[in-house]
Amino acid sequence: MDFYEERRVCLLNTREGLKHIWAALELVDKTWQHELQDLSILPDPVRALPVALFHNALLLIRLAFELGFSRCLPEACDLLRGAIESVAHARVLLAKPHLVPVWAGKNLEERHRREFRREFGRRKVNTAHERTRKPSERLIFGKEYGTSQLERFWERHSEYGAHATMRGLATRLVGNPQQRAGHIEFRYLDAPRDSVESVLCDMLVCSRVMESVLYSGFEQRLSLDYNLERMRQEMKAEVSRVVSWLRTKYAAVLRSNAL
Repeated sequence: MDFYEERRVCLLNTREGLKHIWAALELVDKTWQHELQDLSILPDPVRALPVALFHNALLLIRLAFELGFSRCLPEACDLLRGAIESVAHARVLLAKPHLVPVWAGKNLEERHRREFRREFGRRKVNTAHERTRKPSERLIFGKEYGTSQLERFWERHSEYGAHATMRGLATRLVGNPQQRAGHIEFRYLDAPRDSVESVLCDMLVCSRVMESVLYSGFEQRLSLDYNLERMRQEMKAEVSRVVSWLRTKYAAVLRSNAL
């Protein structure tokens, strides 16, 4: 079986084994899609770029979960990190629409590049007190944008997926005691079930938080959609059920290991 066929089989098997996570994902996806359809006609053209960034985020979320259910966990986290950045940048542009030409021209003009770093880059830390307090290093996760909750997800997915780290390799390297010393096998697709469950659950919660950022950015428009409110409540309840299931399962595992 070649890599691509094996990945497809892995996706179908994981989906079948984790139906509850897949069901919650479908609700998250439908809610995102419904909100973006509501925003297909905008009275203010300046908001077109933020909406495009939210569309990009949804695409990356879908691709991330395809890889996640295929048990390509670091690659899934890498894509979800990109989705987080798209959402955070969109939220900044909604709050500061004058930055739209800066964002669009950051690779074309030096003045836009400098302004982009000031608004979307790292926060300057000037005093020892500020270093101790450790404010958010990245400006895009400022509380004023409603994106502060996304920072911890961004950091986690950066460490696991976006950068070359031991954590990213941990689920791939397998020692075989029957082979000679130093022999290591590399698993391209497989990962322990507990890792798959915990990563997919974390991705699910992150996608729901990103949806709340999307909603808050266009709440005045989206709050008029009665069906959307019902969908959001169903989505939140289903994601909460998945999180509760995972916590209960591994609490039981920890108790049994302690006996």
